[in-house]
Amino acid sequence: MSQLFTKTTKDTPSDEVSLNAQLLHKAGFIDKGMAGVYAMLPLGLRVLNKVENIVRKHLKKVGSQEVLMNTLHSQASWEATNRWEGVDILFKLKSKTGNNYAVAASHEEQATPIAKRFISSWKDLPEATKDNSVVPLSFYQIQTKFRDELRAKSGLLRGREFRMKDAYDFHTTNKSLDNYYDRMKSAYFDIYNEMGLSVYAVQASGGIFTEEISHEFQAVCDAGEDFVFLVPGTDLAYNQEIAPSKVSVANMQDTNLLELKKVKAEGVVGVKDLCKLLDIPAEKTTKTLFYTTDKDDFIAVVVRGDYDVNEEKVLLALGLQSLSLASEEIVMQKTGAKIGYAGVINLPGDIDLYFDDSCKGMTNFESGSNETGYHHTNINFGRDVAEPETFYDLKDAKKSDIHPETGKKYEVKKVAEVGNIFKLGDKYSKAFDLTYADKDNKQQYPVMGCHGIGTSRCMAVIAEVNNDENGLKWPKAVAPFQYHLITYTNPKDDSTEILDTANKIYDKFEDDVLWDDRAGARMGEKFKDADLIGCPTQIVLTKRSLENGGVEVKDRATGETKVMSVDELLK
Repeated sequence: MSQLFTKTTKDTPSDEVSLNAQLLHKAGFIDKGMAGVYAMLPLGLRVLNKVENIVRKHLKKVGSQEVLMNTLHSQASWEATNRWEGVDILFKLKSKTGNNYAVAASHEEQATPIAKRFISSWKDLPEATKDNSVVPLSFYQIQTKFRDELRAKSGLLRGREFRMKDAYDFHTTNKSLDNYYDRMKSAYFDIYNEMGLSVYAVQASGGIFTEEISHEFQAVCDAGEDFVFLVPGTDLAYNQEIAPSKVSVANMQDTNLLELKKVKAEGVVGVKDLCKLLDIPAEKTTKTLFYTTDKDDFIAVVVRGDYDVNEEKVLLALGLQSLSLASEEIVMQKTGAKIGYAGVINLPGDIDLYFDDSCKGMTNFESGSNETGYHHTNINFGRDVAEPETFYDLKDAKKSDIHPETGKKYEVKKVAEVGNIFKLGDKYSKAFDLTYADKDNKQQYPVMGCHGIGTSRCMAVIAEVNNDENGLKWPKAVAPFQYHLITYTNPKDDSTEILDTANKIYDKFEDDVLWDDRAGARMGEKFKDADLIGCPTQIVLTKRSLENGGVEVKDRATGETKVMSVDELLK
């Protein structure tokens, strides 16, 4: 440590609120360049390298080969996949030559053309087997990615510049794709288990990569940005984006249908203020959101007031490619009212209306009047609004909801995403005209898989869940060093025995020991730094420890301390 140029500190950047970034900064693992951008210092790089080497070890087992692709991509390659304009987190550069470039947010746009160079026949695409005895054409890289996040937050959990492993595989059949997908899923569990992370494989949307359902790997973490919905007693787990949900509490049904009432509510738009004005619970209100779709339709989506519309579910339920919230101008033009006052009552007949199943059975409920400044209460299906033939699941699931198929109430946990796997189908093969000749010499498009792990994100989550009030507690597999050797010599005493013993220990453990040999540091300071840095095993070597039998050995995770002889330690 006398040669380590970094030092621990009590201070953190004033704008840093996440625990992982605070601890890693204090312990001297990272340096913050700007929001969402961090440098890895010597201790941090050791952790990151160990995380990435675990990934390499298990990717080798499933037959994926390591490459290193470019960070700079041509505009044309991203236009080929319609993602130049379609991906809003893409960093774009204009060259002095007049050319435009993308700074890679992901690498489908390069991986597919690379594969195209080497694929011409079905013989180039081995069909993956479930037992991994045959592996497909698969390659991966570990590289820095760049995404223009609007709000970089949570330290290394959401950055604009971060490390990631991304793998790509190519298949002649969906069976081969499925087999390798399952094999990769199993490998991911092995990877996270070795890192010391407990994860769930969660069904999720394919996002910007594919229309297929994907799997996210989510680690339980208070600093996470997602919620996982678990069905007790099963292996079913969902991201909130797609969790199928059914209202678990009985709807507040009234036996008497009250008289329809128009209420002036000028300036009152939000559910909370509306409930206060009308003196009704949120379960008696509705939210109506208006959208324009890729089919040039104008639609209205209605959920009960205590829920939010889930746009992913709307797309799936209605078979749409895209939809966007309608502007106030369009809503006014179509309904005659401003947003917040447009609702289901007196809605023009040419607007398609879709109700979430949370509205099923509602009586005497509220909605905007389609007249600015007014709401209606005591609305009832059949009398005031036509009851739809079909109610859909169009809402964000809540903790109180139940899983529709099993009838079980969800268990909800806060999580952080550390990886994902996708079935891309032939989307990118078609975009780059990647084909192969099948056994009948007919040209076919291969189907693709894509699998990502945020390696710097893993490091952040490990730090978030492995710490105490004194600092970090690294799992053995990813710790910067296994051993933190602490020595203390009094200038008044002969220190020969202490230093000779320390050198024996240092030489024995070679590159896996961090020796706090600082001559001017007090023991209390050394102990605090050792706890903050968080190596799994602390070894204390002083004149007193030698007199008591050898060295004091402390387990950082449990706090247990024992005395052992130097020979015992070296063995």
